[in-house]
Amino acid sequence: MDKIRSTVIAIAQLSAAIALGVVAYKSSVIASDIKASRRAVLFETMPKISLEELQRRVQAMPLQPDLLHGLIAHRVKQRDARVLDESERSALQSLGWQSTVIQLDLYKDGLNRSDVNTVVTRIDGLLRRGKMTEELVNVLIEIEQVAPQTRRMLVDLLADKPNWRRDFLTAPEGFAGADAVAARASTLNMMFDQKLSIKREEVAPIVNGLEVTGKLDQAEKLWRKFHHIPRPAPRPYDPNFNQLASTPLDSQHQTMAYEWRTGSGAGYSAEARQIGSESPVLNITWDGRAAPVFIRQRLISEPGRFEVSVDGVALDPGAMRRIAFVFYCGGRPIFHDLVSRKEGRFVYSANEPVTCANPEMRLVGMPQDSSNPLEIELTSIWLQSRGASRL
Repeated sequence: MDKIRSTVIAIAQLSAAIALGVVAYKSSVIASDIKASRRAVLFETMPKISLEELQRRVQAMPLQPDLLHGLIAHRVKQRDARVLDESERSALQSLGWQSTVIQLDLYKDGLNRSDVNTVVTRIDGLLRRGKMTEELVNVLIEIEQVAPQTRRMLVDLLADKPNWRRDFLTAPEGFAGADAVAARASTLNMMFDQKLSIKREEVAPIVNGLEVTGKLDQAEKLWRKFHHIPRPAPRPYDPNFNQLASTPLDSQHQTMAYEWRTGSGAGYSAEARQIGSESPVLNITWDGRAAPVFIRQRLISEPGRFEVSVDGVALDPGAMRRIAFVFYCGGRPIFHDLVSRKEGRFVYSANEPVTCANPEMRLVGMPQDSSNPLEIELTSIWLQSRGASRL
């Protein structure tokens, strides 16, 4: 009741300051009005009504937001202002939730005052009305990137699961470039720390973007939080292909750098499958030509010497010599070839250590004089930090 009474008083005070030619809101809201500009113009398009008609309507409907907007619009126009004064702002805020255009003018007022918190609040209000989603989401993303202090506020809004949540977290502008990826990584870390649920499609582009730009520690941190993986992590992740076999085959699924990523192309393929209750297998087929990458994963490991142990279904030593594991430190490959067989497992190692942390490991086909086709089924790949004896 006190809030309504104060609103009525504010309207009466504003009415007393109005001369002839008062305008009232009946304008349409268009996307071009949404601009992250410090020169945003308040009250751009409004038809006029007479003072007598306005006074009659105010007496009949003192809390009508359209009339309130008209009263304040005239006052702002009279003084050629780019921002609202405190009384005007307070009055519009009292009823602004009822009107898209009032929300829009409060948004512009916030822009002109460089008040990013107000801007975010008003964008939230407009988005919850389903207004101009794409344009406003892009403004929010821009604010996220250039005003780090607003990220906590954004996280608090996202915690309420607003209708614009998915649009914001999956819009391409949120991970278009290194600065965008870094900003979104900060927001996602806050969301994880607040125990908010985050979907794969929302975190995968950021993990992969951080990995591509060389920010491996940050990428690993986000990936661990998504999977709830403490230290130390298994090396490699998903050594028995359980997750890979259950991965949807649709194009919407996004695999992250610290998970298995399979390759396929002309003459080769790698696919994990599971039949019934049987253990998953990774089926690799190759026509013997070129040097394909069948499967790869960014590892979580320190520099050192490694052995890769491989198990599978009826594996033939001759066939296993036609594949190798390559550890990439930047652009430098370190080949791990078949060196021994221990307890039925095939072991691959190199003559030199891996000199970097978190290398990418690739399982590749080794081109030979023969182009005989190859088909093998693997059931596990394990990484160990110790030497191996030659076969």
